[in-house]
Amino acid sequence: MFTEERRTCAVGTVVILHAAEGELTASSEDAVGAVRHELDAHMNDPAVIIDLSGVDAVDSSVIGQLSAFGQRRKGKPLKVCSLRPHVAEIFGVLRLSLLLNIAPNQEAAMNGPW
Repeated sequence: MFTEERRTCAVGTVVILHAAEGELTASSEDAVGAVRHELDAHMNDPAVIIDLSGVDAVDSSVIGQLSAFGQRRKGKPLKVCSLRPHVAEIFGVLRLSLLLNIAPNQEAAMNGPW
């Protein structure tokens, strides 16, 4: 579901997780577990950006995993960026900006305040 890239910015090394193109959904319990496993592999990375630029739709189970991942990181920097309009609308309705640091694009996420 995600490919990984590492870059350096003012806070040090940042792991960028690029979500696969299309719908980011976890249609079964196994798929939800797979999303959690992929995210948890980056639990101890100093800073993480989740790039959703290729995501057309996201379901509630994945949103739940993103929110829970942010909480499990216990204050370690996490940003979500590059939301397409429909996904941004869902994030807005759910007020996820209260739980997740959302940036308009990857460069803003890298260079903005952490």
